[in-house]
Amino acid sequence: MFREKDLARLVKDHGESLSLLSSTNSGTYNPQTGAVDGSTTTPVTFRGYIFSSEAGITNASQVVGSDRRCFIPKSQLPNNIPSDKDKISNDEILMVRTIKSNGVVMCYICHLKD
Repeated sequence: MFREKDLARLVKDHGESLSLLSSTNSGTYNPQTGAVDGSTTTPVTFRGYIFSSEAGITNASQVVGSDRRCFIPKSQLPNNIPSDKDKISNDEILMVRTIKSNGVVMCYICHLKD
């Protein structure tokens, strides 16, 4: 069972200021360049906790991009839901897990890729 106060304390004591970069306009694909033109992102600042998901790692240099997760309390993103099309700061989000307690969203855990 999650207690909202415990989650907030974890982020308050050990978290850092981060930015969620969400596409607000997906733009259009340009076949000549192979890029998407006109895409815009809107940054949303929040406080989150980034951690290694690999148990037993004691040396931070052993952590690779796929080992990292970002814990975000729902209270930090009340009007946004992270998705695998977004970025957190400079890291791509590979997958998002929504954690609920009694049907109420408590937090998001994002799997990150450098």
